Amino acid sequence: YAHEGAAWLTFALALATAMLSFIFSGQTLRDPRLAQLRGLAWIWSAQNFVLALAVYNRLGIYIGFNGMTRMRIVGIFGMTAVVVGFILVLRKIAKNRSFAWLVRGHLLTVAVAVYLFALTPLDAIVCRYNTRRILAGDLKPSVQITEHPINAEGILALRPLLECDDPIIREGVRALLAQRDQEA
Repeated sequence: YAHEGAAWLTFALALATAMLSFIFSGQTLRDPRLAQLRGLAWIWSAQNFVLALAVYNRLGIYIGFNGMTRMRIVGIFGMTAVVVGFILVLRKIAKNRSFAWLVRGHLLTVAVAVYLFALTPLDAIVCRYNTRRILAGDLKPSVQITEHPINAEGILALRPLLECDDPIIREGVRALLAQRDQEA
């Protein structure tokens, strides 16, 4: 996510959000050509929503290629927060809201995103998803089991892999579960 372009696309959307917010403030709101500027802003906004769809698509490609990770979930949360922030900027423009209103909205968006992220059982989601894919015959997500730390909620989701047709995965998971059992 961070190295292959989705982070840069997210940054571009965040930058567009900041630019639109900056453009539609102060003296600009009293300019007689404001209606034309709004028209251009709506066109640019439509392009930015296409950009947002491209970021979600790119994240989907990563997940589809080799499985789910914690960072991909972070990417989904982060991108969604950026999209909500962009929508807030559009509401600010459409309703002539103040900059203080926008800042409050952005702070609330970040607070809700952090709160929901804190409640999200990341490893359980990651391991359940990857386990389903492995059991369906797609072995690429198995690398996520060996390359990322897994907490207790994720370890429980790996148990179905003890029935995996691939002996390397089956025995590797058996060894991982035995090691975690001894550590406990």
